[in-house]
Amino acid sequence: MSRTPDPARKVGALVDILVGLDHSKILDDLVLARLERDARALMQSDPVGAHSVLGGVASLGCDTAGVREHYQVALRLSARDSEVLANYATALTKVGEMDEAFDAIMEACERRPDDPSILQGAIDIAMQGARFGESRTLYERRTKLKPEDPGDDEFQVNALTEAIDRGAFRECAARQVVALTHEIRQGAGIRYSASVPVALYGEPDRFGFDVHVHATPGVAAHLNEVLADRIVADDALMRGLALNFVPTFIGTRTKQAPALFRARGDVPNTSPMA
Repeated sequence: MSRTPDPARKVGALVDILVGLDHSKILDDLVLARLERDARALMQSDPVGAHSVLGGVASLGCDTAGVREHYQVALRLSARDSEVLANYATALTKVGEMDEAFDAIMEACERRPDDPSILQGAIDIAMQGARFGESRTLYERRTKLKPEDPGDDEFQVNALTEAIDRGAFRECAARQVVALTHEIRQGAGIRYSASVPVALYGEPDRFGFDVHVHATPGVAAHLNEVLADRIVADDALMRGLALNFVPTFIGTRTKQAPALFRARGDVPNTSPMA
């Protein structure tokens, strides 16, 4: 005799679909619509899970207000559960609200200070938001919890903070330019994937900062032109970066998206294309 899956398992299945959509190069609107429908069907049995999934759906649609609306309900119903806070932080990174995301993940860390997975999430969000000093503190906390598993962050965290200590660039300028990348990306309606600091071989004080977006390389090149113009126009920002912290948009698509999907991950048809 078949059994109906419990609400938690249903939510888990929806989260798996959500994660798959987040990693896909083209956002399938039909799958997204089904995901939203299935999440709303769980409102009575698991409202926290339903609102969390809907917040994730909103993040894929670059809908900052929707992310906040659904996750604020989920947080209220869950008494600000640490896992919900961590998921909220992840959703906020997808819409470029890096400071708010960091606040949310740090609250999760305060509620569960001995959880290395939440600390790792905090390190990742700190790095993506160019909070390199705080990422070092978090890394040290995580290493104390799991000394047998130092992770992959040690070199980047130390290299970045040491370069800042030497005056290679200013962290506040790095945070400002990261915020600028999200402003430009959001303005074009392009989905964000992740950011990765890149140490330049043989140049200990110089770093790239690759901003991966769901767009073609041609679109990413156009965004880089816009970004360069904005940086050059700001003398204080130029001095703070000192050409030692250089963000670059990286397009993750290999070809133009079908017209059905253009509105969710590419600039309008008038923008330069590869």
